[in-house]
Amino acid sequence: MNSKQAVLLSLLLIATLAFSVGAFGQEFQSFFVESKTVKNDIAQNDFAEFGVTISNTQDFEDTFRVLPFEDPKWAHQLIPLDDFTYGKKIPAGGRATLRLLVKPSGLELGRYNVKLTVKSETTQKTVDAILRLRITKPALALRPDFSARLLVPAQVDPRQKNTVKVLLHNNNALDLENISIVLSSNLVNKQTVVSLAGIEEKAVEFTVALDPYLAPQKDTLRVVVVHNEKTVMDTAQDYRVVEFVPVFKQEVSSSKQLWKVVRTIKLTNEGNVRKEETARLETTTRESLFTTSVPAAAIVSEKGKRYYTWKVVLDPKQSTSISVTTNYRFLAGLMFVIIVGLIYFYATRKYLVVRKSVKSVKKAHGAITEAKIVLHIRNRTNNPVRDVRVVERVPKIFSVRKDGFEASPHPSKIHLSEKEGTIMDFHLHDLEPHDERIINYTVTPKLHIFGDMPVKPTIVEYKSKKGKKQTAKSNTLHIPSENQPQNVEKKLE
Repeated sequence: MNSKQAVLLSLLLIATLAFSVGAFGQEFQSFFVESKTVKNDIAQNDFAEFGVTISNTQDFEDTFRVLPFEDPKWAHQLIPLDDFTYGKKIPAGGRATLRLLVKPSGLELGRYNVKLTVKSETTQKTVDAILRLRITKPALALRPDFSARLLVPAQVDPRQKNTVKVLLHNNNALDLENISIVLSSNLVNKQTVVSLAGIEEKAVEFTVALDPYLAPQKDTLRVVVVHNEKTVMDTAQDYRVVEFVPVFKQEVSSSKQLWKVVRTIKLTNEGNVRKEETARLETTTRESLFTTSVPAAAIVSEKGKRYYTWKVVLDPKQSTSISVTTNYRFLAGLMFVIIVGLIYFYATRKYLVVRKSVKSVKKAHGAITEAKIVLHIRNRTNNPVRDVRVVERVPKIFSVRKDGFEASPHPSKIHLSEKEGTIMDFHLHDLEPHDERIINYTVTPKLHIFGDMPVKPTIVEYKSKKGKKQTAKSNTLHIPSENQPQNVEKKLE
């Protein structure tokens, strides 16, 4: 190998080694830090300002922090302060520029190089940058120089907690103490005292809590900012308390008693203006028959359903109650009376049904000449009836024909009474359940009769299943003298 080849081989090895070292170094350079000077000629108590740009070359999001200076005679501050407190979050492949303020402490005039260190929270790697500064003037006697700005929402909902902000900005490095901020209006009165560091921006927040039922109105908020008895800001801004009209709050409670339910509907206006609303309660046709309300309700039908409705007007914070009573006691009482009546009826009703009617009437020249009377005696129960005795009373004006008992039991006894007329006594002995007996007889008038002639009810005596003696009566019969329909028969039990 000649000398030229040896030189070429050496150069190739050096180039390969340099490329490998460069590639190895680049592989671990996960982010870059660059600084741009904004102001680096300062007085001894002034701030220098730099723009620090961080480029995240990683393939994932990361958070970067600016570490404190190693030399305690140098201090820094990031604007906004959150970038220092929480770090700066930068997406993969992104970049961000931070506003960095640097302040010396107890240093002489001259030039200085300050090392700035930025750290990755994920990889814990750090990258340094050099900040070049020059202290050219002795400490200045700074005067307070800050500005203030008011932020008030144009509309305020009294139900919510609203925030009023006063933005303060310190325009130089002088730390300020005892800054007084006073808020005043017809509705708001608040004040506080704050401090402001050099070149600091601060948002002072006031939480304003109003009466939730405050009526809609316009108000003017005045803000006065004072420092060292000097008014920095005295301004006013209008805002409006908005109207809100929610649906009435409705609470329904019920009290149940025997056959009675009382429902109470409590309505509350939670808005801040007077409002009219229609309250509704679903019901049914059956329920409405037994329901009353105070105040009285109107009933409307909608989509096949029935509702009680009330028109209610309430002021803010006002409540009212509606009482709805559904009372089935009358129905229960009526049912009880019916049941007791039925029990009494079936317990006391007569075993026998006696019905008297006229089968045929013969007349001559409009007068009654003969009448055939029929008695129907029926046992309507499931129990036998014993010792049945029938007493028939025929008015004195009629005579009973002896041959008039055709196909009928004959009386066991007939006798005349001055008061009752002819009294016939029939003994039918026993009647089995649902058995019926028919007695008929013929009467003739002793005189010509014009007009209806009444015949007294038939009396039937018998013994029930338990041996108790009972009596049943028939209807009163009217024998007509003209050709008119026979009387409507009336059953007496």
